[in-house]
Amino acid sequence: MEKKQTSFSLNKVTSFLKRNIYYVLMIGCVLAIGAIVTTVALVNSQDTIIDAGGNPPIVTPDPTPDPEPEPDPDPPVIVRDFIVTMPVMGGTIADSFNDTVLVWNDTLGKHTTHQALDIAGALGSNIIAGFEGVIESITTDFANGSIVTIKQQDGFTSVYTLVDNVKVKVGDKVGDQTVIGTIGTFVFESAEAPHVHYELHKDGVLVNPELYMLSDGK
Repeated sequence: MEKKQTSFSLNKVTSFLKRNIYYVLMIGCVLAIGAIVTTVALVNSQDTIIDAGGNPPIVTPDPTPDPEPEPDPDPPVIVRDFIVTMPVMGGTIADSFNDTVLVWNDTLGKHTTHQALDIAGALGSNIIAGFEGVIESITTDFANGSIVTIKQQDGFTSVYTLVDNVKVKVGDKVGDQTVIGTIGTFVFESAEAPHVHYELHKDGVLVNPELYMLSDGK
């Protein structure tokens, strides 16, 4: 009895398929197309590359911006031409540089060479460095007052004598307008009007400061 029922069911299914074969095929095609579309969509939605050997996907990283360059720890040093500003603001040259011609010295009461500039100004006037450098030495005595020596570039050294109220110390870095002290009066060249005695050395040799000096801010 069971064999007859099974045979009857198969016959019904076979008969149904024969009558509706076109619908069955159409449904199958629709399902197949849907599966293909879904697969393509999934593949396109992933930013991965899978090689043919079945290795794990290689993820393509997003491009990263180039790092900002680090600041140069040793920036280049800009060297200016050596031109000295008048060391006393509003000062005038009272006695010029003379290394061969003898000139009269009131304090000593005789003719001597004068390998420096005497720059006159009011008592207490500010004395400035005139050019950038480093304070190399400061000495003080009753005859000369304070003597301030500034080490500068290209072998130049400036020496200021008859300085009062020193404003700097050894090792200080100074600029053109840095005040190093004021004009005072001491035993050295005391017969002259108040002034600063300014020497300029080039590689250890005294030279004429006027050859390297700006006057009246020009």
